[in-house]
Amino acid sequence: MRLLALMAVGFIAGTPSADSRLAADPMADAAGAFLDSLNDRQREDCRFDFDDAERRNWQPVPFGDAGVRFEDLNATQRERLRSLLGSALSAEGLATVDGVMTLEAILVAIEEQAGRPSRFHGPERYFVTIYGEPRGEDPWGWRIEGHHLSMTFTCQSGEWTAHGPIFVGAQPARVRGGEHDGFRVLGHHDDDVRALLAMLSDEQRARAVGGVRIPGNVVLIPGRDDGFREDLGLVAAEMTPEQRAALMEAILDWAGWLHENLAAAEEARVKESLDRTRLYWLGGTGADEPHYWRIVGPHFAIEYAAPEADPDHVHALWRDLEHDLGGDLLRRHLERYHAEPGFSR
Repeated sequence: MRLLALMAVGFIAGTPSADSRLAADPMADAAGAFLDSLNDRQREDCRFDFDDAERRNWQPVPFGDAGVRFEDLNATQRERLRSLLGSALSAEGLATVDGVMTLEAILVAIEEQAGRPSRFHGPERYFVTIYGEPRGEDPWGWRIEGHHLSMTFTCQSGEWTAHGPIFVGAQPARVRGGEHDGFRVLGHHDDDVRALLAMLSDEQRARAVGGVRIPGNVVLIPGRDDGFREDLGLVAAEMTPEQRAALMEAILDWAGWLHENLAAAEEARVKESLDRTRLYWLGGTGADEPHYWRIVGPHFAIEYAAPEADPDHVHALWRDLEHDLGGDLLRRHLERYHAEPGFSR
């Protein structure tokens, strides 16, 4: 499926390594090069202190106004931004970003055809912010954000690189008609979890599938995390080896968005505690039916919501529960896991 090319291709990445500590250096170089390409006004719009409140103000809605906008970037600046994205994301991750923006162009066309053009949507209405000094020794981070896309990366050269929150949405969830007919930017992620659900026995399904109302959105977004419970669903320790392998594959679908340095480290973390990871499902099992699922482990949470109000408008979210911009709820989650006998980091 050919995706609409909305940013110039300029992939740059560091030497592959299983050690995520090395991934901060090419990311810092790419962030510095992007900053160098900006004019004074753009640089002022883009840069914030690392501890600025804006760093925690990530949003899944298109109403943010911080950062330098895509619509203000020239070809060279877009190429360097693409390099920054390539230092954090795999080819699949880059294709996901492109896919979200392709859907934005489709959504604008749908809205205009319906006589209700929106000033909030469009493939140029995305922005980038950088927090702290990428070329220094102190922690720093950056974010790309806009409608149905929010990706935050936090870095410290030589020590750690954290990814998350990573929010991706799709509207429509399945394109019907036109050049991109059948395209689903989150399709195989959802299908893999549905396939795992089909592998469960009746007894397992009774524990994996809940009977409460489907949430209207993913839960772990700012100000909406009060309904999150990590103890719901079927734990992987009660799955067969084949089922655990399918669960692992579903999780690694998401880690596959990351550059291989980050993905390898994430895979190791997931494998270490897979048996204590839970699958929880609500709603129907058909591809276009309203439903919600989440996979939650000691270090991460993945959510997917296709709400009853509009199952063709879906949201998905990855949270790094150890390192990303979490609040009290994420800390409580970790405290519970760490207190359990046999827990190993």
